Amino acid sequence: MIRSLLHSVLFASLCPLLVAQQPSQAASPSTTAQPAPAAQQAATSIEAPTNVSKPIVLRTGTEVVFALLEAVSTATANEGQQVRLVVANDVVANGVIVIPKGTPATGKVTDLRKAVAGTRDGNLRIQPVSLTLKDGQQVKLREYPPDACEPDGPCWLLKALAMPFYPLFLIREAAERRDHPETGKELIEKECSPEWGFLAAKLSVQPSGLGPSEQPPSADAAPLAACVAQGKFKYLD
Repeated sequence: MIRSLLHSVLFASLCPLLVAQQPSQAASPSTTAQPAPAAQQAATSIEAPTNVSKPIVLRTGTEVVFALLEAVSTATANEGQQVRLVVANDVVANGVIVIPKGTPATGKVTDLRKAVAGTRDGNLRIQPVSLTLKDGQQVKLREYPPDACEPDGPCWLLKALAMPFYPLFLIREAAERRDHPETGKELIEKECSPEWGFLAAKLSVQPSGLGPSEQPPSADAAPLAACVAQGKFKYLD
Protein backbone atom coordinates (compact mmCIF):
# COMPACT_ATOMS: atom_id res chain seq x y z
CA MET A 1 0.00 0.00 0.00
CA ILE A 2 2.83 2.34 0.78
CA ARG A 3 4.28 1.56 -2.67
CA SER A 4 0.99 2.54 -4.35
CA LEU A 5 0.90 5.75 -2.38
CA LEU A 6 4.44 6.59 -3.50
CA HIS A 7 3.52 5.97 -7.19
CA SER A 8 0.54 8.30 -6.88
CA VAL A 9 2.65 11.09 -5.37
CA LEU A 10 5.33 10.65 -8.03
CA PHE A 11 2.79 10.80 -10.90
CA ALA A 12 1.17 13.91 -9.42
CA SER A 13 4.55 15.67 -9.23
CA LEU A 14 5.57 14.80 -12.83
CA CYS A 15 2.33 15.85 -14.59
CA PRO A 16 2.98 19.62 -14.39
CA LEU A 17 6.43 19.08 -15.91
CA LEU A 18 5.03 17.12 -18.87
CA VAL A 19 2.35 19.72 -19.50
CA ALA A 20 4.96 22.54 -19.45
CA GLN A 21 7.16 20.78 -22.05
CA GLN A 22 4.36 20.41 -24.65
CA PRO A 23 4.06 24.19 -25.48
CA SER A 24 7.83 24.47 -25.84
CA GLN A 25 7.90 21.51 -28.25
CA ALA A 26 5.00 23.01 -30.24
CA ALA A 27 6.81 26.33 -30.49
CA SER A 28 10.07 24.82 -31.75
CA PRO A 29 8.79 24.03 -35.32
CA SER A 30 7.94 27.69 -35.81
CA THR A 31 11.57 28.61 -35.26
CA THR A 32 12.75 26.12 -37.89
CA ALA A 33 10.11 27.29 -40.40
CA GLN A 34 11.46 30.85 -40.51
CA PRO A 35 13.72 30.24 -43.57
CA ALA A 36 10.62 29.54 -45.72
CA PRO A 37 10.23 33.18 -46.91
CA ALA A 38 13.88 33.22 -48.02
CA ALA A 39 13.32 30.02 -49.99
CA GLN A 40 10.30 31.59 -51.67
CA GLN A 41 12.37 34.66 -52.59
CA ALA A 42 15.06 32.44 -54.10
CA ALA A 43 12.46 30.56 -56.14
CA THR A 44 10.97 33.85 -57.31
CA SER A 45 14.39 35.17 -58.36
CA ILE A 46 15.06 32.06 -60.44
CA GLU A 47 11.88 32.51 -62.43
CA ALA A 48 12.95 35.01 -65.18
CA PRO A 49 11.34 35.68 -68.55
CA THR A 50 12.91 33.57 -71.28
CA ASN A 51 10.67 34.46 -74.24
CA VAL A 52 12.99 37.15 -75.68
CA SER A 53 12.64 37.36 -79.47
CA LYS A 54 15.80 36.84 -81.46
CA PRO A 55 16.68 39.41 -84.15
CA ILE A 56 16.22 38.56 -87.81
CA VAL A 57 19.52 38.64 -89.69
CA LEU A 58 20.27 39.19 -93.37
CA ARG A 59 23.78 38.03 -94.25
CA THR A 60 26.39 40.13 -96.02
CA GLY A 61 25.91 39.99 -99.77
CA THR A 62 22.12 39.51 -99.67
CA GLU A 63 20.77 40.56 -103.07
CA VAL A 64 18.36 43.51 -103.31
CA VAL A 65 16.58 44.35 -106.58
CA PHE A 66 15.85 48.01 -107.33
CA ALA A 67 13.97 50.01 -109.92
CA LEU A 68 15.49 53.21 -111.32
CA LEU A 69 13.16 56.17 -110.75
CA GLU A 70 14.70 58.53 -113.30
CA ALA A 71 16.23 58.23 -116.73
CA VAL A 72 20.02 58.62 -116.87
CA SER A 73 21.87 59.42 -120.11
CA THR A 74 25.56 59.51 -120.88
CA ALA A 75 24.92 62.81 -122.65
CA THR A 76 23.93 64.65 -119.46
CA ALA A 77 25.14 62.53 -116.54
CA ASN A 78 28.25 63.20 -114.49
CA GLU A 79 30.58 60.74 -112.77
CA GLY A 80 29.38 60.17 -109.19
CA GLN A 81 25.98 61.76 -109.81
CA GLN A 82 23.31 60.55 -107.37
CA VAL A 83 20.16 58.89 -108.69
CA ARG A 84 16.94 57.76 -107.03
CA LEU A 85 16.16 54.08 -106.67
CA VAL A 86 13.42 52.09 -104.96
CA VAL A 87 13.42 48.50 -103.69
CA ALA A 88 11.42 46.51 -106.24
CA ASN A 89 10.99 43.18 -104.45
CA ASP A 90 10.49 42.29 -100.79
CA VAL A 91 13.60 40.93 -99.06
CA VAL A 92 12.38 38.13 -96.78
CA ALA A 93 14.07 36.20 -93.95
CA ASN A 94 12.43 33.55 -91.76
CA GLY A 95 9.10 34.29 -93.40
CA VAL A 96 9.22 37.98 -92.40
CA ILE A 97 9.69 40.93 -94.76
CA VAL A 98 12.81 42.72 -93.52
CA ILE A 99 13.21 45.16 -96.45
CA PRO A 100 9.81 45.87 -98.04
CA LYS A 101 9.38 46.85 -101.66
CA GLY A 102 8.90 50.58 -101.93
CA THR A 103 11.83 51.29 -99.60
CA PRO A 104 13.71 54.36 -100.93
CA ALA A 105 17.33 53.99 -101.97
CA THR A 106 20.15 56.01 -103.49
CA GLY A 107 22.57 55.11 -106.27
CA LYS A 108 25.36 56.83 -108.16
CA VAL A 109 26.69 56.91 -111.72
CA THR A 110 29.97 55.03 -112.17
CA ASP A 111 32.21 54.09 -115.10
CA LEU A 112 30.82 56.97 -117.16
CA ARG A 113 32.10 57.12 -120.74
CA LYS A 114 30.82 59.90 -122.93
CA ALA A 115 29.92 59.09 -126.51
CA VAL A 116 32.11 60.40 -129.33
CA ALA A 117 30.41 60.78 -132.69
CA GLY A 118 31.62 58.18 -135.19
CA THR A 119 34.16 56.80 -132.70
CA ARG A 120 32.68 55.23 -129.60
CA ASP A 121 29.35 54.71 -127.88
CA GLY A 122 28.57 56.05 -124.44
CA ASN A 123 28.48 53.78 -121.42
CA LEU A 124 27.74 54.00 -117.70
CA ARG A 125 26.71 51.92 -114.71
CA ILE A 126 24.34 52.58 -111.82
CA GLN A 127 25.77 51.52 -108.47
CA PRO A 128 23.32 51.27 -105.53
CA VAL A 129 24.87 53.01 -102.51
CA SER A 130 22.38 52.82 -99.65
CA LEU A 131 18.74 52.33 -98.70
CA THR A 132 16.72 53.81 -95.86
CA LEU A 133 14.57 51.57 -93.65
CA LYS A 134 11.27 52.72 -92.16
CA ASP A 135 12.93 53.53 -88.81
CA GLY A 136 15.46 55.78 -90.56
CA GLN A 137 18.34 53.30 -90.44
CA GLN A 138 20.79 53.69 -93.34
CA VAL A 139 21.87 50.38 -94.88
CA LYS A 140 25.02 50.47 -97.02
CA LEU A 141 25.12 48.58 -100.32
CA ARG A 142 27.78 47.33 -102.67
CA GLU A 143 27.77 46.80 -106.42
CA TYR A 144 28.91 43.17 -106.44
CA PRO A 145 28.37 40.18 -104.15
CA PRO A 146 31.30 39.30 -101.85
CA ASP A 147 32.43 36.43 -104.08
CA ALA A 148 32.56 38.52 -107.28
CA CYS A 149 35.78 39.20 -109.16
CA GLU A 150 36.28 42.80 -108.08
CA PRO A 151 39.69 44.51 -108.42
CA ASP A 152 40.58 43.55 -104.84
CA GLY A 153 38.11 40.70 -104.49
CA PRO A 154 38.77 37.01 -103.87
CA CYS A 155 39.24 36.34 -107.61
CA TRP A 156 42.47 38.31 -107.81
CA LEU A 157 44.49 35.09 -108.11
CA LEU A 158 42.37 33.94 -111.05
CA LYS A 159 42.88 37.31 -112.72
CA ALA A 160 46.62 37.10 -112.13
CA LEU A 161 46.73 33.69 -113.83
CA ALA A 162 44.75 35.07 -116.77
CA MET A 163 47.05 38.06 -117.32
CA PRO A 164 49.30 36.25 -119.87
CA PHE A 165 46.22 35.76 -122.07
CA TYR A 166 45.12 39.41 -121.84
CA PRO A 167 46.59 40.35 -125.28
CA LEU A 168 44.31 37.73 -126.84
CA PHE A 169 41.27 39.44 -125.31
CA LEU A 170 42.44 42.79 -126.70
CA ILE A 171 42.78 41.28 -130.19
CA ARG A 172 39.27 39.80 -129.94
CA GLU A 173 37.83 43.12 -128.74
CA ALA A 174 39.48 44.94 -131.64
CA ALA A 175 37.99 42.40 -134.06
CA GLU A 176 34.52 42.94 -132.60
CA ARG A 177 34.86 46.70 -132.95
CA ARG A 178 35.89 46.21 -136.58
CA ASP A 179 32.92 43.96 -137.31
CA HIS A 180 30.48 46.08 -135.27
CA PRO A 181 31.83 49.63 -135.33
CA GLU A 182 30.55 52.05 -132.72
CA THR A 183 28.75 55.08 -134.09
CA GLY A 184 28.80 57.38 -131.08
CA LYS A 185 25.38 56.41 -129.74
CA GLU A 186 24.44 57.71 -126.29
CA LEU A 187 23.48 55.15 -123.65
CA ILE A 188 20.26 55.86 -121.76
CA GLU A 189 19.27 53.97 -118.65
CA LYS A 190 15.49 54.26 -118.83
CA GLU A 191 13.18 54.95 -115.93
CA CYS A 192 11.98 51.73 -114.23
CA SER A 193 15.08 49.82 -115.35
CA PRO A 194 16.09 47.06 -112.89
CA GLU A 195 19.29 47.50 -110.92
CA TRP A 196 21.00 45.15 -108.48
CA GLY A 197 22.77 45.80 -105.21
CA PHE A 198 24.06 43.70 -102.32
CA LEU A 199 24.23 44.33 -98.58
CA ALA A 200 27.69 45.58 -97.65
CA ALA A 201 27.38 44.25 -94.09
CA LYS A 202 25.18 41.97 -92.00
CA LEU A 203 21.79 43.51 -91.21
CA SER A 204 20.12 42.64 -87.89
CA VAL A 205 16.53 43.76 -87.29
CA GLN A 206 14.20 43.09 -84.36
CA PRO A 207 11.08 41.21 -85.53
CA SER A 208 8.71 43.48 -83.60
CA GLY A 209 6.76 45.72 -85.95
CA LEU A 210 7.61 43.72 -89.07
CA GLY A 211 4.52 42.35 -90.75
CA PRO A 212 4.05 39.97 -93.69
CA SER A 213 2.77 42.75 -95.96
CA GLU A 214 4.15 45.90 -94.40
CA GLN A 215 5.23 48.73 -96.70
CA PRO A 216 6.73 51.98 -95.44
CA PRO A 217 4.83 55.18 -96.23
CA SER A 218 7.26 56.29 -98.90
CA ALA A 219 6.69 58.66 -101.79
CA ASP A 220 8.69 56.22 -103.94
CA ALA A 221 6.10 53.44 -103.59
CA ALA A 222 3.74 55.10 -106.09
CA PRO A 223 6.32 55.37 -108.93
CA LEU A 224 7.22 51.71 -108.38
CA ALA A 225 3.57 50.74 -108.68
CA ALA A 226 3.36 52.78 -111.88
CA CYS A 227 6.43 51.01 -113.29
CA VAL A 228 4.84 47.64 -112.63
CA ALA A 229 1.38 48.66 -113.87
CA GLN A 230 2.77 50.07 -117.13
CA GLY A 231 4.91 47.00 -117.74
CA LYS A 232 8.15 49.01 -117.69
CA PHE A 233 9.71 46.99 -114.91
CA LYS A 234 10.81 43.79 -116.66
CA TYR A 235 12.58 41.98 -113.82
CA LEU A 236 11.24 38.50 -113.06
CA ASP A 237 11.88 36.56 -109.80
